[in-house]
Amino acid sequence: MKLIERLATATDARTKDLLAHNRLYFNITANPDGRIAGTRANAGGFDLNRDFVTASQPETRAMRQISIDKQPVVMLDLHGYVNGTLIEPTTPPHGETAPPSPHIPRDLRHKPHPGLLQA
Repeated sequence: MKLIERLATATDARTKDLLAHNRLYFNITANPDGRIAGTRANAGGFDLNRDFVTASQPETRAMRQISIDKQPVVMLDLHGYVNGTLIEPTTPPHGETAPPSPHIPRDLRHKPHPGLLQA
């Protein structure tokens, strides 16, 4: 929200040029039900971060469709969740649903990075 406010109120030439030559899209909350309930799951009980392959939930389908329609050159996913739940999605308890990324060092695949657990 602070970034949006800064962009909306900026008067410097660099920001004005950025806004004049680019389209910026912001999804403030991809999971409004979960935000209100304080859970990762939406109202249907699905963790939307694990739904991009099947796109069974309306929130996931909407986000995918925006990506398809807009064809962004750059896309940032800046989100997080505390209490040590930031884990590789193919590790326990989720099971080996997909091959682990070869770009993730083996010793980091099955345990969260210490920096991710800091508030």
